[in-house]
Amino acid sequence: MFGDIIKKLRETNNISQKQLAQILNVSTSAVGKWEGKGNVIPSAEFLIEIADYFNVSVDFLLRGTSQNNEKLSAIDFEFISLFSQLSDAEQKIVLAEIKGILSERQAKIY
Repeated sequence: MFGDIIKKLRETNNISQKQLAQILNVSTSAVGKWEGKGNVIPSAEFLIEIADYFNVSVDFLLRGTSQNNEKLSAIDFEFISLFSQLSDAEQKIVLAEIKGILSERQAKIY
């Protein structure tokens, strides 16, 4: 689970294993082991650094769940990954757009 999540976050952010290793000051092979099928999970210190870097929770890294413990779909995961890369101002614009779409949908129903 962790390996898939870290790989998806890395790829969504267009970061190579080597780049992530440099950011975290670890070896490229360490990142490869984390993403591998052996279920290698880094220390708590690195989990926090990774979570901070990608702007997600440690729980999200370990379980791929939202704050209310729901499993996230691939689309949810990608949205969160991309949304977290935006500035606060850009996030507000995206949220306003989403609210507008939902408001239009609601208006069509009535």
